[in-house]
Amino acid sequence: MSHHLRKLREAGLLTSERRGTWVYYRPAPGVLASLGAFLADTGNAGKEEVSLAAQAS
Repeated sequence: MSHHLRKLREAGLLTSERRGTWVYYRPAPGVLASLGAFLADTGNAGKEEVSLAAQAS
């Protein structure tokens, strides 16, 4: 698991904070907003395709 968290941190998706022997991870600033915008755009694209297909039939 720590390998995957390290890779996500290296990619700039997570930040980490060491507290004693524990390391706490959280999403990097802006990552959740970007992901939300991406998912919203993806969802809207799918709705448009369904709407166009329904109109064609």
